[in-house]
This record gives sequence, structure tokens and C-alpha cells, in this order.
Amino acid sequence: AKHGCGYMIKAIDRYLLRQIMPTIGVILFIAAIILLMERLMRLLDIAVGNGVSTLVVFQMLFYLIPYYIGLALPMALFLGVLIAFRKLSAQSELDAIHSCGIGMSRLIRSAVFLAFVMMGVNLLLVGYIQPYSRYLFRAVMFNITSGVIEQGIGEGVFMSLPNGYTLRVEQSRGAGRELYGVFAHRQEDDGKIVTLTA
Repeated sequence: AKHGCGYMIKAIDRYLLRQIMPTIGVILFIAAIILLMERLMRLLDIAVGNGVSTLVVFQMLFYLIPYYIGLALPMALFLGVLIAFRKLSAQSELDAIHSCGIGMSRLIRSAVFLAFVMMGVNLLLVGYIQPYSRYLFRAVMFNITSGVIEQGIGEGVFMSLPNGYTLRVEQSRGAGRELYGVFAHRQEDDGKIVTLTA
């Protein structure tokens, strides 16, 4: 009987985790999409102004995923546990579990274990992955805003420079240090046109 009771408690723990985990996954996915969409608009604005390809924008968004996952993880865990226990209560499963002699303090053990696992994941995110990914994000942002053309950024695209010139580069090599097929155009206030090629 003791062996059967232990097996039943483990089955209930697994069942509870199966109720919590999908909710956590869905909430993390939705929260990440919503937060990334908000940042996507700003990044596209910067990218279009600097002649950057959309591939680089999505690369920058990828670097931001750990930051947004770290923000959404506590909320996802809370809602996952809340919705799972609400479902147990609404379907009278909680009453059936209590009638077997399993108290609430034993029932929440799997949820507490999951919370410790999520705490470890969040510690890993905040302590190591987020600083590294934010550094990569800032490095790409610096390269874009400082006008450094690398990895094909700006090749074949007309870019508006702060000094009023419109610039087009046919080809860049050596992380933007060697430019080929450079065309620059500027129209002065008095109607005079300046065109440079190199």
C-alpha cells in the first residue's frame, strides 16, 4: 500500500508539471513576441536610416531574446502555477487529491521544485548569457550608428549621411576598411550639385 501511495504521489507530481509547463512555454513565447515586436519597429527605423539589411536587424533581435526571456520567466512561472491549480480546483481534481490524504504542502512540492529550476535558469540568463548577448547587441548597434560597414552592411544601398551626402557603396571588404564603387551625391541650398566617385 505504501509503494502504491508513493507511485500515486509521483504520478500526481508529473501530472501537475504537465499542466504547468505548456502554460509557461506559451506565455514565454507570447511575451517574447510582443516585446520583440516593440523593439523591431525601432530597430527597423535605425536600420532603414543607415542602409542596413534586415538580416542584421533580426540578428540584433536574436541577441535580445535572453533579456526578454529573463523578464518574462517569473511571470510565466506564476501564471503557469496559478492556472494549473485553478484548473485542478475547477474540475474537482483538487478535492479528489485531498480525499486521498495528500495535503497542499505535499502537492505544491513539484511546483516549488520547478521554481528552483527556473531560478537556476534565470540566474544563468542574468549572470552570463544576458551580459554577453547585450554586449553583442551594442557592438552591432555601434557599428551601424558609427557608419562602419561590415559583413555587407550597406552594399548596394543608398544611405543618407548626416552631412547631407547620399552615399552608395558597391562593395566593401576588410570589415569596411576597403570600399569599392563609392558614389556620393549632395545638393547644396543654392542648387549646386556635388558628385564624388571613388
